[in-house]
Amino acid sequence: MLRVSGYSPSGTLGVIRLRNFGAPTVRDDWSVELKGLEGQRVFRLTGLPADWMLKGVYLDGREISDTPLDIREDIQGVQFVVTNLITRVLGTVADARGQTAREYTVLIFADDSTHWTPLSRFRTIARPDQNGEFKAEKLPPGNYLAIALEYLDESDASDPEFLGRMGDLATRFSLGEAETKTLALKLTVIEQG
Repeated sequence: MLRVSGYSPSGTLGVIRLRNFGAPTVRDDWSVELKGLEGQRVFRLTGLPADWMLKGVYLDGREISDTPLDIREDIQGVQFVVTNLITRVLGTVADARGQTAREYTVLIFADDSTHWTPLSRFRTIARPDQNGEFKAEKLPPGNYLAIALEYLDESDASDPEFLGRMGDLATRFSLGEAETKTLALKLTVIEQG
């Protein structure tokens, strides 16, 4: 079931506020009505089939996918564009001995620091399967950094200071529409505390 949400840029307040009004769903005519939203909101569409992804959110022809929209009155005409041209990042991670690592977290994030926000579509976390391989899907096309960490506190994944430090250690790559990229990463161990 498709759902539309209007989150606050911090990623939390909007979720709480929307619960007061029920979870809006997409109607048969592809329209949706969100009530009770005010202040800055970033819109997301969830519940898409596995082989589809959000391509963009538009208002009056202007892309607002990752830009908070300041809602002061009712708005109409927000368009959600989806695509089945999904991106994929696949790979493996080698430990210090050159062996395939089995326990790690891969953090993939935009090279552009303007996308280092809590609700960014330009960031994802991937973990290994039973063969030690990772897979991340549905990132927007762009330039990225990937780092395999022995341990990642997930709150660090949207911390600009942490991402800045990791950027110097990460592997750079670009991702085009419908592209599958394969990476061979080395495990990075960061001293805790």
